[in-house]
Amino acid sequence: MGKPLAMNTRLNILALEDSPSSFQLLHQHLVQEGIVGTCQRCNSTADLFGMVDHGWDVVLANVEVTDLGFRDWLSAMREHHPDLPVLLVANDISPAMVVNLMRLGLSDFVHKDRLHRLVPAILRAHDEARERAARRQAEAALRASEERYRSLASTVPDAMLLARPDGTILNANQVACAMFGRSEEELVALGCDGVVEPSDARRGPVMAELRQHSQCHVELTLRRADGSQFEGEMSHTGFLSHEGEARCCILIRDVTQRKLAEERLRQSESQLHALTAHLQAVREDERTRIAREVHDVLGQLLTGLTLDMAWLQKRLHKLPASDLLQSMLDKFVEVKQLTDTMIQSVQEIASEMRPSVLDNLGLCAAIRFEARRFRKRTGITCGVEVPNTDFVLGPERVTGIFRIYQEILTNVARHASATHVGIHLLLTDSELELEVQDNGCGITLDQLANPSSLGLLGMHERADQLGGRVVIRSKPGTGTSVTVEIPL
Repeated sequence: MGKPLAMNTRLNILALEDSPSSFQLLHQHLVQEGIVGTCQRCNSTADLFGMVDHGWDVVLANVEVTDLGFRDWLSAMREHHPDLPVLLVANDISPAMVVNLMRLGLSDFVHKDRLHRLVPAILRAHDEARERAARRQAEAALRASEERYRSLASTVPDAMLLARPDGTILNANQVACAMFGRSEEELVALGCDGVVEPSDARRGPVMAELRQHSQCHVELTLRRADGSQFEGEMSHTGFLSHEGEARCCILIRDVTQRKLAEERLRQSESQLHALTAHLQAVREDERTRIAREVHDVLGQLLTGLTLDMAWLQKRLHKLPASDLLQSMLDKFVEVKQLTDTMIQSVQEIASEMRPSVLDNLGLCAAIRFEARRFRKRTGITCGVEVPNTDFVLGPERVTGIFRIYQEILTNVARHASATHVGIHLLLTDSELELEVQDNGCGITLDQLANPSSLGLLGMHERADQLGGRVVIRSKPGTGTSVTVEIPL
């Protein structure tokens, strides 16, 4: 006996057979050929309508082709069970009749005298039915997916394109059609390359990036149907379809107005920086002028007043001694002390407004001088490390760095509760670095981010104007380090 064809294939078979003996022979043949599982007999075509819904894999019908009930059942069954294989086992039948039954839904025909063909026909019909069912499920899933995509695309506020990696557009939502001024059919015909402005130098690299990466975010100049251009922001996400084919979803947003707003903001910031720099320059000039006037004019007047008082004091000694004379001499001493104090105050005010050492001796000397004034004023010790020889910097840079340095010391005096400040000035080939470090109470992130901290904002603004930056490092209780980095 040969090897069974089906090799223990488990199938549930419903057989339409009016003869129990014929059904028994048919069942034995199926078992011999390796078909295992349920095999049940149905007496008549009428019984098929009630039994076919019970999960059968194959239906075998041993009926005469003139049985109109079988034809009616075959037509009705295909509407409810389109993938259930039905095989006819009969005697002689014309090819025309076989074709007619197959049009009604018959899967195959096996002559009763050629039962060796039955099992191969059953297996083939069963495999084809499973393939049809799988294909139908895939098509249904694809339709559901497309429906979900279209539903999603209709609610997305941005233009949305479904495309292949090569740029072929498959679908476009209404927002995309309105954005480009084209119908969905026109966009599909154009493809992604057709909506990009050809003169945009970014076109080649960006389109290559879209094809190579599953996710990316790019900007391109796009073209409408009327030839007008706009700046588009494109978000690209790749995925696999139900068939395993590469797809990409592209969201497009017209960012022309945002770009214009950003450009206006940049211009406004540039103008604001220029205005701030101009105001600072004007203020610095005015401080220099006032400091010079205070030092030269008031200083000279007070010096003249001191000399006149000394002249008068010398001549008072020639007068006869009296209580009035002694009172006048005592008063002259008080006036001289007051005048000396006024001269010292004038010098301090002039130095505060614009240290002459900054203009006469340079930045290094001015840093040392300011540290001495700070120590005298606050009692906080200062360790200063600066180059022994000064270096040449433009007056704008020197003034900006010195004013930042003054603001740092002011903040230390006001807020740090420090007892010592270390000051280090370093010059490299590429930048100037000034570091001021205290041993005070430190500063919190909230204090750094406080918009009312005008001193900190002023330091950052001055450094930004010089193309540099201010870096503040601090932890509560461990002091604060402020580093000013200015490129040369």
